[in-house]
Amino acid sequence: MNKSRLAIAALVMALAGTGVAAAASVNGEYKGYPIVRVIVNGKAVQGDAPGILLDNTTLVPLRAVSESLGANVSWDPDTSTATVVLAASAQEEKGSGVAEDEAERKLKTSVDQLLKRTETYMEHPGVVREKIRIAKEFYEIRKENYYLAQLSAAYWSEFEKQFAEILSLAASDELNQAKPKYRSISSIMAAAEKAHEAMADYKMAADQYNSYVEFGRAEFQQFYIASYSKAFEEELSAKKLLDEARTEWARESAKSGSSS
Repeated sequence: MNKSRLAIAALVMALAGTGVAAAASVNGEYKGYPIVRVIVNGKAVQGDAPGILLDNTTLVPLRAVSESLGANVSWDPDTSTATVVLAASAQEEKGSGVAEDEAERKLKTSVDQLLKRTETYMEHPGVVREKIRIAKEFYEIRKENYYLAQLSAAYWSEFEKQFAEILSLAASDELNQAKPKYRSISSIMAAAEKAHEAMADYKMAADQYNSYVEFGRAEFQQFYIASYSKAFEEELSAKKLLDEARTEWARESAKSGSSS
């Protein structure tokens, strides 16, 4: 914050050093001290009291000189402090505040986007689980792998793409730098990663059952059951983590909004 608490003599020295103010000592006296004329940027300035010469130091009316330069002056009687804020400084502070508000808004938008993408990704494990179950039942009843064939590599590639986008967003400089302030970013990512683990194990289950259909070996069916069960537990865990992340982000966002 560019605020300066200036004594009158200090202000005069600053003005004299820049050649802005000029004084003369041939204008009579005020309370026994020689009166000096005060000129700021070529214009005479007169306050409630005139400028005077005290012990070879020129003292001038602070408010009159400051306001002639476009500054704001305030007085605190409790601490006997005069505060001068230059107009340029006030504008800089205002501009800085606006810039900070805009940066915070963009950051919150990025976190919201990360959360929404994770929520979208989280919809897939349940859908995939049902697809695998239906494909397995269809094969057991009809002895046809029509639905199993749909769970090909191309089917899973879209999910990998979505998860990669989540990782890319979370790895941005903006969100990386904000992680100490917004712990919910890491919580959202924990939910996304757990959901990705579930998707990987559902894919493993589908692959194992396809191998069972192709080779007829019982161990593949056992591997299918193990992978499917593990994926379901991971899916439930991911949902719990996401609920916690939502709550945490809502709290942090509200707290940040009230303090900004």
